Amino acid sequence: MNKSNISKLKLFLIGLENRYTENLSIFKDINVIYSAGLKTFKGVAKNR
Repeated sequence: MNKSNISKLKLFLIGLENRYTENLSIFKDINVIYSAGLKTFKGVAKNR
């Protein structure tokens, strides 16, 4: 993954994190799958 993709992904995840923490009652969980080339990266956040 190059620096451009990492920067875009980081910006997306920061926005998602802020929305998630501000509205915990709305989200049950979040599942993210990011593909870059042949690799896939998975992310999971669950509300307790």
